Amino acid sequence: MFPVVPVAGAAHLHVRHQMAKMNQVEVFRTGRPYEILMVLNELKERGVPAFGQEEAGGIVTAMPLTPTPGPDVTWIVCVPESAVGDAKQVISLLPVEATQTPGVWHFGPTSFGRTAFRIGAFLSLGTGMVWLLVEVIRFFAGR
Repeated sequence: MFPVVPVAGAAHLHVRHQMAKMNQVEVFRTGRPYEILMVLNELKERGVPAFGQEEAGGIVTAMPLTPTPGPDVTWIVCVPESAVGDAKQVISLLPVEATQTPGVWHFGPTSFGRTAFRIGAFLSLGTGMVWLLVEVIRFFAGR
């Protein structure tokens, strides 16, 4: 079986190095937490060696205990090169959407959820810009 290394800081490089050393191949990617858990459990039950990873904003880490969905958060299933055929066959039998490029909103929020995320992002950005403007004014006014 392949070791699952909790990733923190430099350990991320260890996971990538181990993947390259073992010729790991990505066979499934999704933004929906129930799909990743379904795929990993089915592969485990069928004896296909696999491990999950989480990618958020381009940063790849080991699979968390509790996947948390959000914009641009995806989960990846990797298997050894020798098990790609078996893994793809098992995945094809499952009720999951087989895509290699899930969109930013793949985790499936409602239109209200998307609007709430956007409003939260704009409020955060706006608050930061106001703070920056106040600090710049303080800096030049204090001269």
